[in-house]
Amino acid sequence: FATFGGLKVFLTEDYAGGRHWGEMVRMMANKLEGITKSKLNDSHAHVLLHIAVDIWFRPLIEISQNLDAYHNTAMKNGQLFMAMVAQGISCRYLLLGGHNLSLLKQSYGDKLRLVAKHSKFVAKYLALDSLLLTELTGESEDYFSVFGGLISNMKDLQDEAKSNKDLTLLQSSHVFSVLLEYWRGNYLAAEEHSHLASMLYPACKEPTVYLIYHTFFRALVLFKLYRVAGSGNQRLKDGKEMVDVMGKWALVSTPVFENKWLLLKAEYFASVEKLDEALQ
Repeated sequence: FATFGGLKVFLTEDYAGGRHWGEMVRMMANKLEGITKSKLNDSHAHVLLHIAVDIWFRPLIEISQNLDAYHNTAMKNGQLFMAMVAQGISCRYLLLGGHNLSLLKQSYGDKLRLVAKHSKFVAKYLALDSLLLTELTGESEDYFSVFGGLISNMKDLQDEAKSNKDLTLLQSSHVFSVLLEYWRGNYLAAEEHSHLASMLYPACKEPTVYLIYHTFFRALVLFKLYRVAGSGNQRLKDGKEMVDVMGKWALVSTPVFENKWLLLKAEYFASVEKLDEALQ
């Protein structure tokens, strides 16, 4: 049922249907807990719901708290891989969801070392997060030391993804590069990484938080470049498509998406010199 709910969102963009099946999973899990007195039986299903369904309806920080609970339970019961997956996604949701960066940085190194001890696969994704965390805080730390010198930067991560034909990691690296280059003010580089990430969608498109944030920052980059560099209307057209996508998501879940949609609308109006509409 959890997989079906995720597929309803992924294949048909049936967000209401996905939410319905998600609630069905939670209802069944609660009944199962009453019978077995265990909270671990539904952990796999709940983690799937958090990454494929809940991201459309619930704040990321709230989801992160739930994932932390699953991480603790899975650790106690020896389900180490699922515990590491939950820990990794929880950290990412705190970072992207606007959690206090100073507090996040205080525990991030310890969490990355724990994850790397049990799953180098999950640790690669946390390493991506560490690059963004370092960029936003301006405080460097050698998070890549957990890989023993085999991976030490973004290029190494991308080379590793290409070598292992891990298209999801490769796409994720380009999405995070969009965010990194945007914050650095390197908008042309951000646009290039956005293009590379978009090219990989047919092969590994997933209803993950990456899709949401790539859509948002891609629009910001395109509008910025249109205002500064011009180059015809293609950037404006592509940016407007991103605004429309965010608007569709805002209709699905106003609390999660409305602020992003309004900001992108303001960027669009500013780009077409409708300043009154932008200020509204």
